[in-house]
Amino acid sequence: TETTEMEHKATTQERIVQGKVKPAVPPVFTKKIQPCRAFEQEQARFEVEFDGEPLPKIQWYREDFPIQSSPDLQVHTFSTKSVLILRQVFLEDSGVFSVVAENRGGRAKCSANLVVEEKRRAGRSGVVPPSFLTTVQSIILNAGQLARFDAKLTGTKPIDVYWLKNGKKVVADMHYKILEEDNIYTLLIIESLPEDSGTYECVAINQAGEARCEAELVIESGKKGAPTPAKQQVGSQQAAPAIVDQLTEQK
Repeated sequence: TETTEMEHKATTQERIVQGKVKPAVPPVFTKKIQPCRAFEQEQARFEVEFDGEPLPKIQWYREDFPIQSSPDLQVHTFSTKSVLILRQVFLEDSGVFSVVAENRGGRAKCSANLVVEEKRRAGRSGVVPPSFLTTVQSIILNAGQLARFDAKLTGTKPIDVYWLKNGKKVVADMHYKILEEDNIYTLLIIESLPEDSGTYECVAINQAGEARCEAELVIESGKKGAPTPAKQQVGSQQAAPAIVDQLTEQK
């Protein structure tokens, strides 16, 4: 017989389980979210890594209101990692963002501030810093499919643009193709493999400043040569976070 204490409730629930019951390991954050600073109309990102047994459920919050994943507020949870991406932030998005990990063994929470600053303007020299008109989008593909990231930029040229995978610079070769046309910068990954999964970032720099945007790529093992259509988040106009119910302090 397993006795499960339901947190924040005065009742005890019992259920009959066949076989040996594994002890629950409370959730713990092995990597906590860090404070984020971004300029308006640019992208912001929070990331956590966690552990626990059974694997915890993850919920993100803004000012104690739950966030539902949407094209503008994208939540990506992969095994023991969860990422919250705000595609385009505005001054009113500044606030406290938090994430809760919960399983039958317990609950863990961590929080950090998002500070959104006014968009940078051209300096006395007239040089306008780079800014993304459209940002890269997270995608899920089967192995063997073509992976494509596109980002459209504005700003005073010359602009130095490069791509990162998990923080390391991507070098163009037979597997990676880097293109630019009409201010649209593209990274192609030919015949993608599971090891291509990760965080991809587009970085743009000129004399006045820099801009960054990033997205997740997940390559699932599948039958090569019989790909399914790519699942890609499609951007839309900026919308407020979807609010389900206010999180209250429970005893």
